[in-house]
Amino acid sequence: MFRFLCFYLPCFFLLTACEQESFLAAVLEQSNFACESTQTIEETIIKEINILRSSSQQCGSDTQPAVRDVTWQTRLYRAANRHSQDMANFDYFSHIGSDSSSVGERTREAGYQWTHVGENIGAGYSGAKAALDAWLASEGHCKNLMSQEFTEIGVACAVRNEENSQYTIYWTMVLATPR
Repeated sequence: MFRFLCFYLPCFFLLTACEQESFLAAVLEQSNFACESTQTIEETIIKEINILRSSSQQCGSDTQPAVRDVTWQTRLYRAANRHSQDMANFDYFSHIGSDSSSVGERTREAGYQWTHVGENIGAGYSGAKAALDAWLASEGHCKNLMSQEFTEIGVACAVRNEENSQYTIYWTMVLATPR
């Protein structure tokens, strides 16, 4: 089963962009998974998101206009990596960290001062493109991807290679705008 959530935190107010969603999917057949390299994730995500953002997109019942490109931001990657690792280490799926941290707190702790911050999380997707495709198919995630409020992103993946793991692969995308 694949799952994902999206989350949007403008300034200091907490707003959820979508509700938790579940998806039935084929069971992944491999028993040992690995994330793509950070460079591969960065290249894939930046290229694909900026192609999407260059034209209007249908996000659920709403059409989102084309918006400017986003750039990769290492501090946002660090915040995303922290959360993906945490979800994998403790085998859970939530925007709230095992230490009760929020995306805004994790982003500030990574040294990034933001005016807008959002988060998409996913689980079970075998690659960056598959995670991005799933986020695009979800209204709230799509709106995060197409939001003009976000100018920088970081994406990370973490793996839990244990037989009883709930999802095995955990994804986090942090989207933000600097102060």
